[in-house]
Amino acid sequence: MDSRVSRRETASRATILTYHRLSAKPFEAAEGDYVISPEAFAAQIDLLAAEGGRVVGLDALLGGQCAQRSVVLTFDDGSDTDLDVALPILRNAGFPAAFFVDPARIDRKNYLNWSQLAQLVDAGMLVGSHGLPHRFMDGLSDAEVAERLQGSKWALEKGLGIAVDTLSLPGSSGGARVVRLAREAGYRVILGPHPGLVSPRSLPPVLPRFTLRRQHDLAAFRGLVEQRAKVRLALSLRYKATRVARAAIDSRSYERLRLEWLFLLRARIPVAPDAPEATIAVATPASVPPATAPPRQRPSVVFVFSKFPVYDEAFLHRELAAIAARIPVAIFSLKRSRETILHDEVKSLSASVVSPPFMLWPDFWRAQITVPARDPRPYATALLRLIRGNLKTPFRLLKTLVCFPMAVYLAWWVRRHDVGRIHAAWATYPASVAMVASEITGIPFSFSGHAHDLYFNPTQLREKVRRAAFVTTCTASNRSYLRGLAPEVARERILLVHHGVALERFAASKPTSGPLEILSVATLNPHKGLAYFVDALARLRDLGVDFRATIVGGGPLEEALRRRIRARDLTAWVNMTGPLEQSDILPLYHRAGVFVLMAQPEWHWGIANVIIEALAARAAVITTRFGSVEELIRDGDTGTLVGPKDVDGLVEAIRRLAADPGERARLAEAGHRVVAHEFDLPTSVSEYVTRFRTPSAVATGAPRPPIRVLFVIDKLQQAGTQIHVKRLIAGLDRREFQAHVCCLLAAGPVADEIRTWGVPVEVLGLRTIYGPRAWTGLRRLALLCREQRIDILHTYLVSANLYGTLAGRIARVPVLITSRRDTGFSRNWRLRAAEEWLVNPLVDCVTAASPAVAAAARRERGLHNGKVVTIGNGLDVAEWDPRRYPRAAARDEWGLTDGETAIGVVGHLSPVKGHADLLHAAASVARANARARFFVVGDGPLRRALEGLVESLGLTGRVTFTGIRPDVARLLSMLDILVVPSHTEGMSNALLEGMAMGKAVVATAVDGNLDVVRDGATGLLVPPRDPAVLAATLLRLIERPEEARTLGRAARAWAEEAFTVQAMVARHQELYRDLIAR
Repeated sequence: MDSRVSRRETASRATILTYHRLSAKPFEAAEGDYVISPEAFAAQIDLLAAEGGRVVGLDALLGGQCAQRSVVLTFDDGSDTDLDVALPILRNAGFPAAFFVDPARIDRKNYLNWSQLAQLVDAGMLVGSHGLPHRFMDGLSDAEVAERLQGSKWALEKGLGIAVDTLSLPGSSGGARVVRLAREAGYRVILGPHPGLVSPRSLPPVLPRFTLRRQHDLAAFRGLVEQRAKVRLALSLRYKATRVARAAIDSRSYERLRLEWLFLLRARIPVAPDAPEATIAVATPASVPPATAPPRQRPSVVFVFSKFPVYDEAFLHRELAAIAARIPVAIFSLKRSRETILHDEVKSLSASVVSPPFMLWPDFWRAQITVPARDPRPYATALLRLIRGNLKTPFRLLKTLVCFPMAVYLAWWVRRHDVGRIHAAWATYPASVAMVASEITGIPFSFSGHAHDLYFNPTQLREKVRRAAFVTTCTASNRSYLRGLAPEVARERILLVHHGVALERFAASKPTSGPLEILSVATLNPHKGLAYFVDALARLRDLGVDFRATIVGGGPLEEALRRRIRARDLTAWVNMTGPLEQSDILPLYHRAGVFVLMAQPEWHWGIANVIIEALAARAAVITTRFGSVEELIRDGDTGTLVGPKDVDGLVEAIRRLAADPGERARLAEAGHRVVAHEFDLPTSVSEYVTRFRTPSAVATGAPRPPIRVLFVIDKLQQAGTQIHVKRLIAGLDRREFQAHVCCLLAAGPVADEIRTWGVPVEVLGLRTIYGPRAWTGLRRLALLCREQRIDILHTYLVSANLYGTLAGRIARVPVLITSRRDTGFSRNWRLRAAEEWLVNPLVDCVTAASPAVAAAARRERGLHNGKVVTIGNGLDVAEWDPRRYPRAAARDEWGLTDGETAIGVVGHLSPVKGHADLLHAAASVARANARARFFVVGDGPLRRALEGLVESLGLTGRVTFTGIRPDVARLLSMLDILVVPSHTEGMSNALLEGMAMGKAVVATAVDGNLDVVRDGATGLLVPPRDPAVLAATLLRLIERPEEARTLGRAARAWAEEAFTVQAMVARHQELYRDLIAR
């Protein structure tokens, strides 16, 4: 009788099953064997459906409404697969389920958002709490546990508008204490992690559940739902063993060991055919044995990291991915990374990652034996130097000695793979490892220093600087510090290389309506001042400012910040997302009107890369004075600076920008221009690639003959593009490059000058560009390419782009480059169609004169981002030095007296240059000021019409047409103000020349002018086609000559810093080398 009762009671008990993530990838994120494939889940639900009536909801179980061997389905963690995979399968079977969510994970990558959670509720599913955040509660105080449980319940009820009284305890968080606190927090039902059956007649305080794992096949699942003793016993023993391990080493240590084991397994689990290989391979780069998984190409450079990848080092991942696109690289990670949030750049680098193997692997010991046997003296010298340098600091000595075997392994690895250069990504232990490996092997090493890594040990850092082939750092103040630390090192070996951004990724239009979007992206630690930011937001809310704020990032203060937000009742105004992938942060940058970073100055910072990214996305930046931030953010010009703990100042700054969208846009645009010019990713990458390709970094051999470059253009008259070509040819290194020139139509004065340098200039002499006979020019140009064995064909202007590209392909020229000098105004629809359909698919690269021109080019068919390279114009600032040209003599020659203001414009007389606008403005100026004279320098088809306009406006005698002048610099020296009134502009040579001559510049706010002139700092910007505003601006400078002189001095300094011909030529030479190397 008793046995029958026992069997009946067992049959009436229910089984609660727990799922986590449903995915085809066996080891996704940190969930390990908790990940079950969608196919396996569907098969399990089909089995339950075939049984009929066995699956009940949690509420039904609690109410005693269950059949024999009932099953309750639950899902922990709030994975996005709950909605995408589980819900459709459950609906199809008609099964209920309970979903337990941690509010801290909502809206994060791979997790549900609030809208998706609402869909689960609408589908009739139960939604409960899974803690806040998903962490162990064993070591927390009663107050901390209560706050987490209450906070999770409150957040879910507020976000979903439902009552939440069901709790799934995270991990091993159990015990009578936690259960008591959960009851006090208002939870009616509590589910635990321990296995067991549930009897509706006598419910325990914590309901047991069986967790489904990847290794459970359908037979094991059947045994579980049929409540077979053998299956239940196995799961119970596993759980008890886990409890013992957790008790022995504490829950957190156990979890770390579990993740280590998963990372090891990932290297041995084959990737499913339909799963992206990079996603799995890059998650645990350090667990892949280097000997069995070398990079696909022989690397030219190996980059040494302390740990790769690290979530907060997205700026390094971005640079490294761009470098890897140009030269083969390897990545040497000293430690294993446990990151689960991977940026896109990391995924693209997965095949390049290597790492020291575990000590039990043969390669490790092979390296420790063969390296000292082959190089005993360098090995011993390096080891003794490390010991001597750290004798006074035993702890640092111990860490250095731990790193030494890694350096030995790196030396063995670079020799084995014939690597030409070692570069450390940080100045601390990566640089130490790189220096030791370099000393053992003789392979040159270099390193980068960014912020606090430069300030740990000056003595060791000085030694690294002395031994490195070169050192890069991201701020001018860091560069000065390093040069002062090692003054004996050549200054050109210590370089300033800004961390760059790919501007096209951040381009987006801002919302024009709705609340002000405020963004802050930072690691949540005390150094980032986020508590002050939250306090300021509370004040803004009280002042009635309409805003929504987003805080992106994770860290030790995450819980404290959430409590602060709740305490100030800011939940409806502030969203904390936790750490996100870069692809998920980009939309937040795009929407943000204001970006705030309240970093505290007590730490050694550089320029925070999130500020660079915010300006790239045209968000107005408010930040504190810390580190080197003032090299980028100039208060009131490119952003707003406040005190490090100045909540009042931050409130006022945000309130002012919220009330004045125009000021917000001005600051954002000014900052964006600086980033576009000084923090361009291709520029930064080119500096590294150039250094890595120096003779010390590559194998030597027979000298390579010069690279033959043919420049094709329609004619070489005295105009902007032609002058650019002349300067480029003049600056090319004759030992490495041999220039040739071909003019399609005619030569011109610039061609005569180029010939005097010994550069051949061929003239095809075509009468027309696009007639039927003109196409015979293709054959002649192709023959020229073959005869001269041209390596690179670089074309300028539309007709040359078309002719040169087609002829180059006919002649099989290895590299074809076209150029863009403007944003497209000079092309009609036929030419545009010809370029987009015929030329763009054939070329290897397109050079753009400015970021604005590059952005326009990237919108064309066939020009993906990688094909377009921005290289601005340059000029010899020594040649355009105002001290070389006597101002008084030039003014006397043109009859100017001391009291007269000379205003000039230099350029081709064509409609797009806006000369008519200037003349209409001149008429207004003349009526208000009789002491102003105007000079129009240049010639073109509009000259007669403009002379007629001068006469009709009554400006005869006030406006002088000089024609084309060979002495433009001398003529500029007599001017007080230079006007560039263009309707569109690529990058104006006249503008650069005027700035180099120290002239106050007034330019239209169009295209390339925006990339050159900093409004109010190096010149003044006015709207195009607006003579009234132009006249008012000119009168302002006439009446304030000291302001004009100040602008002129700043313009000269800016030209000397940013627009040198040497930099322009160097960028072209690097581009030519890069394309030839491909």
